[in-house]
Amino acid sequence: MRACICLAIALFTVSTARAVGARGDLAIFAHGASAIYLDIAETDAVSLNVVRPVQDLRSYFERMTGRPLPCREMPFLFDLTASEATRFECAIARMMDTSTNASDNATVALTLSPTTFFEGDTFAGVGDKVSWECTWHRGSRQLEFGLRVANKPYYGPGYGPYTFVRLTVPTVSADEVKGLHLALDIRHQGAEIRGGYSLNGTQWVYTDWFDPTKAGTDTRDPGKSERNGPQAWSQDWTQRWKNATAFFITGYGTKGRSTSIWIGDAKVTQGANTLFTGSFDNWTKIPARGTATPEGESVLLQPTVGTWSMVGLRATRRLEPGNLIPLRLELGTTPSAASSLDPTKTNGYAMVVSPKEIVLRALTRLGLQNAIYSLLDRWGCRWVLPGALGEVIPHRDSLTLSLGTTTSAPRYDPSVEANGRGGDYADWYNRNQCGWEKWLSGQHYWGYALPPEKHFADHPEWYALISGKRVPTQLCTSNPEVIARVIEVGKTFLRNIPHAISFPLDPNDNIDFCQCDRCRAQDPPGVGKDGNPLMTDRVVRFANAVAEGIREEFPDRLVAFYAYSTHTQPPVNIKPASNVAIIIARSHYCLLHLQPDKRCPSSLSFHELIRKWSQLTPRIYTYEYDPISWTGFLPCPTFLERSRDARILLDDYGIKGGVTDRAPGQETAAATYINNFFERRMKADPNRDPDKELTEMCDGFFGPAAKPMEAYYRTLAKATDYLHPGRERVSIGTHRYHEMFSPKMVAAARRQINDALRVAGNRSPFTERVQFVEASQRYLEAYLDGVWSAQTGDYTRSVTAFERVESLIKEMTQSGSINPEEARGRMKTVRLKTLAEHFPDRLGMVRRWKLLGPFDNTQRDADMRTDPFEPVASIAGPVTSAGGAHREWWSYESRGGFVNLESALKDRKVSWKLSYLYAGLKLQTAQAAQVQLRMDSFFPFRVFLNGREVYHRSGLDADCPDKRIVSVDLPNGESTLVLKLSQTKLTSDAFPWGLYFRITDNQGNPIPSHWDSAGALALDLHDMPKAVSTFPTEWLFRKDPDGKGSKESWFKPGLEDRDWQRIPIGRCWEDTAAGAYDGDAWYRVKFSIAKEAAGKKLALSFDGVDEEAWVYMNGQLIGEHSVASTRKSPGELWEEPFTVPVKNARIGEENLLAVRVHDSAYAGGIYKPVSLIALP
Repeated sequence: MRACICLAIALFTVSTARAVGARGDLAIFAHGASAIYLDIAETDAVSLNVVRPVQDLRSYFERMTGRPLPCREMPFLFDLTASEATRFECAIARMMDTSTNASDNATVALTLSPTTFFEGDTFAGVGDKVSWECTWHRGSRQLEFGLRVANKPYYGPGYGPYTFVRLTVPTVSADEVKGLHLALDIRHQGAEIRGGYSLNGTQWVYTDWFDPTKAGTDTRDPGKSERNGPQAWSQDWTQRWKNATAFFITGYGTKGRSTSIWIGDAKVTQGANTLFTGSFDNWTKIPARGTATPEGESVLLQPTVGTWSMVGLRATRRLEPGNLIPLRLELGTTPSAASSLDPTKTNGYAMVVSPKEIVLRALTRLGLQNAIYSLLDRWGCRWVLPGALGEVIPHRDSLTLSLGTTTSAPRYDPSVEANGRGGDYADWYNRNQCGWEKWLSGQHYWGYALPPEKHFADHPEWYALISGKRVPTQLCTSNPEVIARVIEVGKTFLRNIPHAISFPLDPNDNIDFCQCDRCRAQDPPGVGKDGNPLMTDRVVRFANAVAEGIREEFPDRLVAFYAYSTHTQPPVNIKPASNVAIIIARSHYCLLHLQPDKRCPSSLSFHELIRKWSQLTPRIYTYEYDPISWTGFLPCPTFLERSRDARILLDDYGIKGGVTDRAPGQETAAATYINNFFERRMKADPNRDPDKELTEMCDGFFGPAAKPMEAYYRTLAKATDYLHPGRERVSIGTHRYHEMFSPKMVAAARRQINDALRVAGNRSPFTERVQFVEASQRYLEAYLDGVWSAQTGDYTRSVTAFERVESLIKEMTQSGSINPEEARGRMKTVRLKTLAEHFPDRLGMVRRWKLLGPFDNTQRDADMRTDPFEPVASIAGPVTSAGGAHREWWSYESRGGFVNLESALKDRKVSWKLSYLYAGLKLQTAQAAQVQLRMDSFFPFRVFLNGREVYHRSGLDADCPDKRIVSVDLPNGESTLVLKLSQTKLTSDAFPWGLYFRITDNQGNPIPSHWDSAGALALDLHDMPKAVSTFPTEWLFRKDPDGKGSKESWFKPGLEDRDWQRIPIGRCWEDTAAGAYDGDAWYRVKFSIAKEAAGKKLALSFDGVDEEAWVYMNGQLIGEHSVASTRKSPGELWEEPFTVPVKNARIGEENLLAVRVHDSAYAGGIYKPVSLIALP
């Protein structure tokens, strides 16, 4: 029989997708029977690295036709539905060991599973499994038997599964075991399993029958999972195992052992009926470490020596193909280094169809994978979103293929995307012919290449010079030592990550570049549209220098960076080197109009940008924002627009590929799955017709509801007719996002989706799919209701609508159709900005300010330097600037809750483009109190209270009311609050220069106030919570990586804690002597409560804990702020203030406060103030 793997065929010529050769079709399936067979063994699939695609081909073929696809090798599958138990058994003729130590030697297992093939060790996949195992403990001369049940992956006997029972039996010899028989019984009635053994001809010994649907649901020992949690099977497991049960025999050796196991007499019986027996010659070796050598009626299993190794066999039947036509896979010579970046070589394939054979050929594993999924695609299979709900597998009475040769050579390389690398969605990307093979990265990396926390103290000269000071915002890229160091970092990066085709070298995501003379000399004259110097020349020069430094060792690898922010435009005086790739970001251009559209100049500008870069280098990629980023999983109707633009970018500019800015979960989100599906379809084949794709998707995905759902999506797609009046472009975020949806459009979409619900009726899965999308429509309607109601002045309805938004996020979270963390964060921003804009006084937004300035910030360094009159402790009189001029404070009052400084300065003409100013406010209080300043700005700002700096936010960051919260103590009487606000770039409509600001109590409630006759904001503090105790700045701290603090009562007052660290609160523990750490940690502090607090309602107020917190007072748990208690994600908890009622305080005595903090990633700890307050 002809081998199905050809490892040395000549490179075939590939071009755009086409079919050539004989006319007509070849019948693949007809009259209830297959005309082809898959001429590939599973071990060959392993060699070709296409195990999952081959499994999918077989599975989906059977789902389409109702008949299995014949294969050269097929697992022997057993029917467990007989009334008598089905018994699987084998004899262990001998187990022996030649090692010198006497630790556990070997394990033999009978394993059953409806999973017929494992790519790694047996059980290393998801799905029901059961094994009856015998482990030889050579040292203690014992045999240990265990019945183990699992439905999750685990690696090796005893590691992870649910263990129903263990039996221990003594043996005679310490050198070998003989005469052992194993049996694993499974019965349909009662749906139970049991294991049994016989040693040296003795009577069989059996376990009790066990119900696998209870695996891990009790807590007795050993009736619990050892590593992976409950492993219970679902109640319908017998139906899934019916005619689908594969039989495995495995041998396992521990590290350092030399193990030999002789297996014989394998058979399967039901009562007196023998269902299976025979030679081991026909068994299939499962991919594992070790050898399996048939010896007549037995087989010798020898796990690999030196590590924990498993080797085994699966009962298999061989096919007699007769007149069936073979379907073969052929892998050609691996492309040379020169073509490894050519998608026509790496992703392409050929499909040769003749009456004698069908051959899928490719030069790479990825190309072969694409060929298999292209075959299924031709038969109508679609994977609209990850998971079962997204699978469209049509029923087919017949299948055909066109005779001749079809070649596919995609010009667009989707495999460079990190999105398809792995994880939950890898199969979905692969099935849509957008699998991952290599990694192109141009990410912000300067700060990772030379991390400031490691180098800045010793080498400040490696970093940016701004206002005469070295600061670690960017690198000084003209420094030869920096270049040399980064070259070595790049080489190490590429050595350690062989699948990376590029070393990322984009600047840090800020605009604070080095201003030293050597760096500035690399910049061309002039400034960009944002008012900043053009940085592209220096970025390209630096990339070229590093690229040259890595070229000799890595001739086929690249250096890559983004064309982004201040280095978006092409360079003026230099070209990118041949091994430098440019990833052009669309972030500063219209994200709604993606095709060139004369009605949207921004769209034309982006395509002109692509054209200019393409004239300098052929290595250009794009960085897209579809769905539009930061919109909280609202519908983004750009799927047709993006699809049409993909072909333009390829045909007109020759881009090589691209990446997409994507929030986790967009592939499965009810509102955005369609964007991701269309992106996959067009990247796999940009020549597809998007309109036809929409029709076909709706036909398959929505079935009887196809027409109203297609009308629904076409209605939403009309949003691209919106021409964003009054602004240059639609940007990222939800700012004015509502404007693209008119009431008329939303009403039409509602009618259409209601029609779809009615037509779908109760026909599954179409009803579930329409309901899935309908939830996102309700989400959109609630969001729009919140915004539109605010615009009409209806506060109650607006608030109610935003509450409905939150309820819908919860609903969709339960169905897995939204990312709650991302959605809540973005919708919180929408809600606060909307209410602040239209109801500023109800929220307590401060709109009336004294302003000082503007001052010149052309050098963009105002935030990093000090004016002569700083710190500002009074706004009563003029100040003297650095040039000796006297500057007066002037009054400004905003209409809404956002103090737009660009609007405030529009009538104040200056000769510069970038400014900074001071905003001042007098406060009047009748008593001392602690309050919260809740504020934010897109731009850097500093906050001074009575001449003392209390807060500083550097750099640029998306703004939101209440995002920055600072607790301050106001004295009795008058206070002066001053903010220094620095504009560092010319802004877009989405992120203007300005300020959100309000003053609240520690619960976030606005403090009643009025403007007094002296122009001060008088705060009424009578009914607000009052601080009754202060805490030391340093607390005791101890890490708890093993989670033993709760068991050992680290919260108790009498604990010996003298060896605990002392670290300050108010900052993340990473910024203290504790250092970098993720996991559990404990804080302890002792404090006293004054007698005046007696009889008051006390609470602990935490301004910020990253991430979860459990609070103990005097040895008792009094509250928690956790995922379990709030049903919020860690990403939401960490920035949310919270209070904990205190009922066990010891008034006038010493108290102990203990806090357990759990941090899963990044920074952690009590990073903001804690106070004990008396509630009104």
